[in-house]
Amino acid sequence: MTGAEGRPEDDVDFFGMLDTATKGTDLGAEGVGGLGRVLAEEPADGRADALGDDPAERAPNQAPNPAVEPSAEPLAPARTSPVAESMHPPRHTESVTGIAGDENSVAGRDIDQSHTTIFQNYHQVFSAQPGEQAAEIARPRNRARSGQWDSDALSALAGRFVTPAGLLDASGERSALQILTHWHLVLITAEAKTGGQFTAALRLAQELRRVEDPSLIVRQEVLDLDFRLDAGLILDVDTPAVVILDLREASGPDVIEVRNHLVEFGHHLTAHHSYLVVILPVAQRRRFDERFPGRLHTLSRPPGEEVFARHVELVEDPQHLLDESGLLARVAEAWPPEAKELADAVSEARRAGIESAKEIAERIADPTDVLAEELRAEITRHQAQEDEEAIGLLLACGLFEGAPADRILAASDLVLGMSKTQVRHPDPLLRPGVTTTLKRLSPGLFNVRRRTFTLPDLGSSVLTYFWNEHPALRRTIREWLKALPFTIDDLGQAELERLADRAADLAAEAGVEVITELAQDWATGRRNRDVPSTAIPNSRQDQTRRSVAVRLLTRTAVDPILGRAVREKLWEWSRTSSPDLQLLVAIVCGEIGPDFPRVALTRIKHLATATEPLVRENASAAMVRVGRESGFATFLRYVEGWLDRPDADRMELLASSIERLLDAEPRNVTGEGVREFWSRALDAMPMHEIRRVVGAWLRHGARSASPSVRGDSVETLVAATEGRPQRMARLQWASRVAAIPLDPAFVEDDPVNALVQLVWTRLDEIDPGQI
Repeated sequence: MTGAEGRPEDDVDFFGMLDTATKGTDLGAEGVGGLGRVLAEEPADGRADALGDDPAERAPNQAPNPAVEPSAEPLAPARTSPVAESMHPPRHTESVTGIAGDENSVAGRDIDQSHTTIFQNYHQVFSAQPGEQAAEIARPRNRARSGQWDSDALSALAGRFVTPAGLLDASGERSALQILTHWHLVLITAEAKTGGQFTAALRLAQELRRVEDPSLIVRQEVLDLDFRLDAGLILDVDTPAVVILDLREASGPDVIEVRNHLVEFGHHLTAHHSYLVVILPVAQRRRFDERFPGRLHTLSRPPGEEVFARHVELVEDPQHLLDESGLLARVAEAWPPEAKELADAVSEARRAGIESAKEIAERIADPTDVLAEELRAEITRHQAQEDEEAIGLLLACGLFEGAPADRILAASDLVLGMSKTQVRHPDPLLRPGVTTTLKRLSPGLFNVRRRTFTLPDLGSSVLTYFWNEHPALRRTIREWLKALPFTIDDLGQAELERLADRAADLAAEAGVEVITELAQDWATGRRNRDVPSTAIPNSRQDQTRRSVAVRLLTRTAVDPILGRAVREKLWEWSRTSSPDLQLLVAIVCGEIGPDFPRVALTRIKHLATATEPLVRENASAAMVRVGRESGFATFLRYVEGWLDRPDADRMELLASSIERLLDAEPRNVTGEGVREFWSRALDAMPMHEIRRVVGAWLRHGARSASPSVRGDSVETLVAATEGRPQRMARLQWASRVAAIPLDPAFVEDDPVNALVQLVWTRLDEIDPGQI
C-alpha cells in the first residue's frame, strides 16, 4: 500500500500520469517490432497488444488512453520475420528503435521517417547475419519515467488533478505558485513521504506555463555520481525550463550539496528565465526553512473522495459505492496515492466482473495480504499432496503469465531440474498434455484458456512471494532466471520482455545486485562472470539475451529507488575493459539519454577508449540520438565538459558524433551556448577534429535555403574567436574543408565554399588590436 509507508516511486503515479518503473505490465504484441528489425504487419486481429492497451509502450509521458477491456483470446506464439535489406541514404541517418503498435514508431517519434520504413538500431547489434534467422528481441522499456514532459501529458494531468488547498491559490499564506513566481524557487514537502509531491510539482509547472511562459519546458533532474547544483550544467539560457529535483531518496551529501549551493543557484534562475522546484523529505523541512525563509510550501491533503472519484472506472456513482462498501472512512483519510490505488483496485475488480460492493471491499481490504493468502493456500494444497511439479508450474506461470503453454511448461521443467526435483513422467508418451498439466492449478486462481491469473496483479506477485516466503529457493530462482534465455532458445518477444519486467519487479525486494548480475550474464553470453571476455558475442541467441538485459536496465536505471545503484553500475561498466559490457552501456545510454542527457553522456565519454569498433559506433549513435532529441544547443552544453580533458580518443568520439549530428539536421542549432562551445573547441580540440566539426557546421549552414541561417553559421564561428589570434588562425585552418578553386564563379555556385570564403573575409575584417 501507499500512504505514509508507501514507496516513493509510486508518487509520480498518484494521478495516473505515469507507469511506475518497477511495475510489471501485460505481455505486449509478440510478433514483430523491436530493436534493429523491420516494422512488419500487425497481428491478425489488428490489435498491437493482445491483452489490451499496454501503458508501458506509449510514448513517454503522454496522456494515457482510457482503459481497454482485455481480449478474451490467449496470446499467440511469437512470430519471426526475416530482416529486410538495409537502405543507405546519402547522409548519415541515425539508427533508432522501431516499436510496432498502433501505427506508431514510439522511440523514433522526433525523427524524419519519410525516407525509409526500415530502422537499423545501433548498427545492426540486433540484426541477423547473412543466412541467419532474425533474433527475437525484447523491446527496450519505453521511458516511463522521462526527464522531460510534453504539454499534452501536463494538460491531461491538470484535468484529473485534485488541487490541494494553497498550492495554486492563496489560503491565508502565499500559495506555492506565488512563491515560485516570486523567487523562481519553491521547496515542497508533505507530512506523508508519498503525499503527491511530484505530481503537485508537475501541476505547478503546468500552471506556470499557463500564466507566465508557455514555452517553458518541464524536466526532472536526477541525482547522479558527483552531483553538483551547478547552473552551467543544469540550466540553459537558450531553453528556459521548470526543473524538478526530488530529494526524498537523496543521500546526506546530496542534500548538503543542494542546501549549500541553492543561494548561488537561485541567482542564476532569473537570468536564465527558469524555475526550480525542490521536493524535500519532511525531516529536512526545518533546516531548509531556516536557510531559505519564505520559500517552503507544505502540501495539504486534498479530499480523498474527490481523488477516488477522478480515477475510478466502471462505477457510475463512486460516492454510493464508498458508502455501501464501507471504504468511505478509509478513502477520506487517504493521501492521493492511496486514494488512487484504491480507485485502481476497484476498477480492476469491476473489470473482473465483481459487482457486489461488499465483495469488492473484501478483495481490496489489503491487496498485498489478499494476494499472499491466495498464493499461500495454493502452495500449501500442493505441498500437502507432495506435488512439487505443481509448485514449479505456479512459479513458471507467474513468470510467463499469458505466454503459450509450452513455454510455461519448459520454464517449469527448468526450475524443477535446478531444484533437483524428479519429474513424475519423464517419458513424453506418458506425460499429460499441456492443458491437462496447467489444470493442476486451481481454476479459481488460474484461467487455463487464457493462461492468466484470475486476480489482478497476482501474476506479478508470484516471484516476489516465493523470494520472501521461501528464502531457501532464492539461489535457485536467481540461477533459473539467468538460465532461461540460455536454455529455452525459442522464447518470443513477449516472454523476453516479461522476463525482464519480472526481474525488475523482483529487484524491489531482492536488491539491485540481482538485476545487475542478471544483466551482466545475459549481455556477455556467459554464465560465469569470472571468465574474461575479449570479444563481443553476437550470435542470434546473444542478441536475444542482450536485448533482455537492455530492457531490464533501461527500466530500472531511472527508478527513484533502484536507479542510482543501477547508474553507478553502468558507470563502472563503462570504465571496464569488457567489450560486451561496454556495448551494453552504450545501448542503454542511447535509450535513457534523450530524457536524461547528463546521465548518459557521463558514461558514454568513458567508452571513447573502447577497442571494439562496435562499441564506439554505438556510443556515437547514442550521442547522436541524445542530440537529436534534446536539441543541438543542449547537447553541446552537456559535452562541453569533455573539453576539460581533451584526450585523443574522447575528442575523436566527440568530433564524429557532432559531425553525424549536424548531418542529421538537429533542432536548436543557435544560441549563446553554441557560441561558447565553439570558443572552447577552438582552444582545446585537436586540429584534425576541429576541422571535422567546423566542416560539418558549414555544410549544415550551406544546406539551408535561408540567407540568415547561412549568415548565422558564419557569424557564430567568427564571434567564437573573440578576436584572439590563436583562435582566428585555428578557425581559418579548420574552415579549409574543401579545395578552393581559382574560378570565382565556381565558388559562388558551391554553397559550402561560399561560406568558407565568407568566414575568411570576416576574419580579415577583425583587428585583434581593437578587441
